[in-house]
Amino acid sequence: MQIAYQEQVGGLRKAFRFDKGYLKFYLRRQLEFGRKHNVPMFVWGFGEMRNCFSDGRGGARWLEDVLDLFRAEHVHWTLLPYRDEEFAGPGDIPEVRRILASTLLRP
Repeated sequence: MQIAYQEQVGGLRKAFRFDKGYLKFYLRRQLEFGRKHNVPMFVWGFGEMRNCFSDGRGGARWLEDVLDLFRAEHVHWTLLPYRDEEFAGPGDIPEVRRILASTLLRP
């Protein structure tokens, strides 16, 4: 999947594959904004829809990549434990529990 990134009309334009490289670029742009305006960064809540973990859709890879980037950039975060038929609660999917456990145990 291709992501078209553009800031303001006539501003920075880039095309990315939707992978860790894009996530890293986008997170760093947000952190640059925070440094420029002297405000901290905190990811209040994020999560994935349940179907991200089926049929090789890459939900586990995305979660691992995002958490690796948050740790590397020292970004505080919370996983949104919202539950319904579409969204995966952290305790509902063994893969999510494994990733979170390994993330929380790493320095």
